[in-house]
Amino acid sequence: MKKFVSSMVHLKISTCEHHSKVIHCPVCGESICLMCFEQSVEVNGRCPLCKQLIPTHDLKQIKNLASGMSPYSMGKGCDSPRIKESDYHASPQSFVFDIPTTNKTITFTYEKGSGSQIIRYATLEKCLQFITSCDSSDIFFSECFILVHPLVVSSSKLMELLIIRFNPTHPQGISFETFLHKVLIPTRLKVMGLLRMWIQNRKFDFENEKLYEQLDGLMKKIWAFKPNLAHAIQVQIDKEIESPKEPKLMKQKSISSIDCSISPREYFGTNSTLSIRSCQGYESKVPSISIKSDRYSKSSFSSLSRKKIQWFITDFNEEIQSIIHTLFCFSPLDCAKQLTLKQMELLQKIELDEFLKQGWMKKEKENLAPNLLKMVRFSNNIINVVQKKILELEQNYERAFAIRYFISVAHYLKQLNNFDGMKAVLAGLESCSIYRLKESWGLLSIDEINLFKQLDSLISPDNNFCKMRELVKLASPPSIPFIGSILTDLVYTDDGNKSNEGKMINFYKVRSIGIILMDLQTRQKATYPFTLVPKVLKFWCCNEKSINENELFNLSQELEPTQTQSEISKEKKKILEKSSKRYEFLWKSFTKAVHEKE
Repeated sequence: MKKFVSSMVHLKISTCEHHSKVIHCPVCGESICLMCFEQSVEVNGRCPLCKQLIPTHDLKQIKNLASGMSPYSMGKGCDSPRIKESDYHASPQSFVFDIPTTNKTITFTYEKGSGSQIIRYATLEKCLQFITSCDSSDIFFSECFILVHPLVVSSSKLMELLIIRFNPTHPQGISFETFLHKVLIPTRLKVMGLLRMWIQNRKFDFENEKLYEQLDGLMKKIWAFKPNLAHAIQVQIDKEIESPKEPKLMKQKSISSIDCSISPREYFGTNSTLSIRSCQGYESKVPSISIKSDRYSKSSFSSLSRKKIQWFITDFNEEIQSIIHTLFCFSPLDCAKQLTLKQMELLQKIELDEFLKQGWMKKEKENLAPNLLKMVRFSNNIINVVQKKILELEQNYERAFAIRYFISVAHYLKQLNNFDGMKAVLAGLESCSIYRLKESWGLLSIDEINLFKQLDSLISPDNNFCKMRELVKLASPPSIPFIGSILTDLVYTDDGNKSNEGKMINFYKVRSIGIILMDLQTRQKATYPFTLVPKVLKFWCCNEKSINENELFNLSQELEPTQTQSEISKEKKKILEKSSKRYEFLWKSFTKAVHEKE
């Protein structure tokens, strides 16, 4: 059979749009384009000419024997393009890329560390010409460029240039064979690579109907050039992109769309008991933490994520019930998990363009960066909730309990790699209205105070949040970076580097911004393996009007008026000693209840 099939393959090239090899059908013997034959057999199992069934093994043998016989393949097989010189026509606008390489069209610098040559300034067309040529191997810059291209060119214009670049000019003085393998094929493959990066990293661009039509036009050229690769790109398009002309698919409910309303009766039940969830491995005295030793490992992450959602009922005496209510009836770990789920949802909704051109600082910020502002406002709401929950409590030992509770929440947020949430909770504890509560803070143990200081040192703004940056850098996804430092970096990079040098664009600046957003995008794609519990999340998503700093500070003054150490009477000291015992009893009862129900 193999000998028979081998006679079906010839060195002729078909005249159809595929310009593929010509084969003979093993049943009827008629000449036919290999690609036409292959597509027909794969769809309905029959020859398109004689309509007879073709065994799969026959098709495989024909394809294998044809793989090395194209006069245009240079022995590289059927994956190489089949292009005849008489059929090739350069794009009418291809001259925009036929510009000489001078210091007025492109300049280079060297990357720190690697010493690799990278583009510094260039015209848009020269930059595209360089990154789509066989001389360029800087794939990293290509991805940065695609990621933040709206900084320098619209999506429609970029697609137009890629379509032009797909059919470059055939320079005079070189043979078509040389042009084919040294210019045309490498250029087209690079253009296809850029397109795949674009679809992967910025699929939302193609919601624009005009851009989608341009994409369709480019894909027709790719299908005619390299059907196998075109098929791979088409699969990616079908998976990632919805046609703007087609109705949108129903999407899964987000956390924010779930009803979080709940009455107090649902928390405590008819018997006024307390709902508590388990908290594995929690101790009232948490060991000291350093950046290196406390780096969140996969094993510890798994131990937290494996814990099942369980609800327990525990009776406390009336004194404890009056304190441990609402938010505090949930373990600190559960609060940290639910905060993290919500913040990850908000992070994933932010489109990359919201980070460009400092849109979040402009008058039109609600339109330019709506999702980014939602995340910033939620972080500010966390700060407000921490302060309000502490200042709602009248007794100093109650406030000490709340402070200790939020320190634990911050500790778990750090373990979950939620650095934005950790920063917000600690900012609430550091606020003037809370930090000044000397009586309440004085009831905490030395170990508890040390834990707070260690966490607080990690968010210090010293050296541009260097400790926080090191934590984020070491943390593997899933993780939520501190958004404030990202915005600061973007402003610094944007303001600290001029955008143009004459007619040339500062592509070093484009690269720098791309590096920041590429890391962020990687973190956006990760997910946490936790289950949503709306009852816990409700307290962090409340829509109550925030109390301003002055009101909070005045309330803090009423609870604990300012007084010097010398003004504290002996009677007051005795009261503080009783408060200390009450605080210890309260916290131990809480942690014991959690441990007993593990």
